[in-house]
Amino acid sequence: MHVVHICATSLTVPPSGYGGTERLVFWLAREQQRMGLQVSVIAHPDSAVAKLLPGVRLIACDRHLDPTPMVPNDADVLHLHRFPHDGRAPDRPYLITEHGLRKSGAGFLPNTVFVSRAHARLHGSDVFVSNGVPVGEYTYSEHKSDAFLFMARMEWPRKNARTALDLAVDTGIPLHITGQRSPWLERRVWGHWMLSPRKARSLIRPSRYVDGADKAVLLSQAFALFHIVNWHEPFSLVAHEALASGTPVIASPNGALADFVVDGHNGALVRSYDEARDALRRLATLDAPSRCALAARCRDSASSARACAEGYVELYEDLVAGRSLGSGLHSSADNSPAAIHIQRPSWPR
Repeated sequence: MHVVHICATSLTVPPSGYGGTERLVFWLAREQQRMGLQVSVIAHPDSAVAKLLPGVRLIACDRHLDPTPMVPNDADVLHLHRFPHDGRAPDRPYLITEHGLRKSGAGFLPNTVFVSRAHARLHGSDVFVSNGVPVGEYTYSEHKSDAFLFMARMEWPRKNARTALDLAVDTGIPLHITGQRSPWLERRVWGHWMLSPRKARSLIRPSRYVDGADKAVLLSQAFALFHIVNWHEPFSLVAHEALASGTPVIASPNGALADFVVDGHNGALVRSYDEARDALRRLATLDAPSRCALAARCRDSASSARACAEGYVELYEDLVAGRSLGSGLHSSADNSPAAIHIQRPSWPR
């Protein structure tokens, strides 16, 4: 079977630093090649996927161009990672992975696949394949530093970096935070934490986006990953990267997070700032045996890239056999519960 992944975005496959969708496409291409599939990837011209995976073909495409004319004639299945440019379904077997949240009332095409059970449910569908990470490639550690970690788009309010910064100052627990700019220069995360500048400077450890070995160290050494997002997260690769590293996740119960973060088992699900503060303190003060047991449970609970690839191959086989994955529907966002927003109360603590 020849599968063609179409991921013509502004980022390369694989990406350097930030780029969840592009990173997933690389993992899928690698796993599906190992399973014996012929794999092509239509992506950014600077992508290194073909160099890193000999035998996988890169078809260079700028994100502003229509990739349809570039599809090889012998392709059996098209796997789109963006909605088609013209909004029409391809004229051969295809599926579309919806990686984000469709706007309220927006339609989606037949054969649309969501990235978690909760993500599908939010859109009135039951067709999903859970994303996954290459669990065995992450550095696993039962020994942790004194800091927790924020590793997301700091400048996106829904990722809630401000609350992570407030928690660090309120609890006195160090925070390692990654992003394009220092939090002192990023206006969208300014908040109560800045009222204690000396304490903030001593506790907050900023760095640029990291990848490779540097990222592995941060993920494995943090005693917890902060992922208390204020939106319905479709999946969260970074949370599973943390789990694969033996690091528990402190999360809000929004979107898919409640599907895999089990309170007290591999992290904490919190619904308020007070609960977040208590969970952070609890994880920071675990004794060594408890921390080791927790790290093992985290590793075991991470969703794998292999299972993700296998799930998609099952759907490819259905498509090639002429079966549909469901009719086009409209987003059910209007009927979905509002995301829980967690932030520091305005009064002093």
